[in-house]
Amino acid sequence: MNQFRSIKSLIASSPLLLTLSLTVLLSSCDSDTSTTPEPDPEPEPIPEFTSCLAASINEPLSDISFTLPANFVTGGSLRIDQAPISTIEFFDESTGEIRIQSTQSRLPQTIEYSVLDANAEVIETRTHSLVFPQLRIMPLGDSITHGIDFFDGTESPEVGLRVGYRLALYNQLTAAELSFDFVGQAGQRAGQDAGLPDPDNNGYPGVDIDFIFDKLPEILEQNPADVLLLHIGTNQTPATAQGIDDILDRVESLSADTQAITVLVATLVPKRDAAQQQQVAAFNIDLRQRIANRSNSNIILVEQANALTNADISSEVIGIHPNDIGYQKMADTWFTAMNTSSIIQSCAQ
Repeated sequence: MNQFRSIKSLIASSPLLLTLSLTVLLSSCDSDTSTTPEPDPEPEPIPEFTSCLAASINEPLSDISFTLPANFVTGGSLRIDQAPISTIEFFDESTGEIRIQSTQSRLPQTIEYSVLDANAEVIETRTHSLVFPQLRIMPLGDSITHGIDFFDGTESPEVGLRVGYRLALYNQLTAAELSFDFVGQAGQRAGQDAGLPDPDNNGYPGVDIDFIFDKLPEILEQNPADVLLLHIGTNQTPATAQGIDDILDRVESLSADTQAITVLVATLVPKRDAAQQQQVAAFNIDLRQRIANRSNSNIILVEQANALTNADISSEVIGIHPNDIGYQKMADTWFTAMNTSSIIQSCAQ
């Protein structure tokens, strides 16, 4: 009884305590009886698909017409999200029929688009590749491009036996099912007697960077190319790679907007002479920086300098030409650069 009175006295003297107690008690009851609302279900991911068309270019700047493959619903449509390099001259969003102006360039192109339902909601997205046979590849440089593997100071290997990296690269591109054509001036053909089916190239033994700069308008006019494999500077290696910048500027000036040319620019392979190799190393450092400073995505640095060592240079006295293993490594490096930059595309892949 005394205990009961003491509790009553406490409550009477502390109304705030009673209010807090009831609030906690009611909150506890509410939490016991309430239910957590179910989260909204995650939206279903939009399906993504890829497709490919091997488009034949018979005449420069002719029109290419085709229909984008898509699964239409009643009242549905297509929407182009990323246009190709070429100009879209006609597009019917209700059927997917499209006509583009083909370019002089045969580099692969990509169209990204969405399939919309009758409510203009995206129901799937697609990436459509355009592959134009044959991709024209120009090996461009000096005797290393031409394929000399040993120079004794007086005589070089017979022209028909000079394959350098080109035979190994030819085999790799063929195995990748790429439709391609090595291009170059007729007088520079080399390697046909060593089993190279396509001996065309623009490798000029003994020349320097200035020669290639001066020759460029002529060789591109005679043999339009989509890809240049440029390795130049071994002869009379300059202190800087300014000449390479000049060549790249000239390529851009000779290329119309509809004729994009991708230039794969190689750092120079090693020289066995230590003093000469210091010059090569300084040149390569400058070249890397110059390529990094350029904004053109069609210019790609290829690290041939890191792919080869002194052991991959032939035992000739001058020590500048790769041996068979060195040329194989060069081919591997060119191929990897082309593959990772999406130059190598085939609808068969």
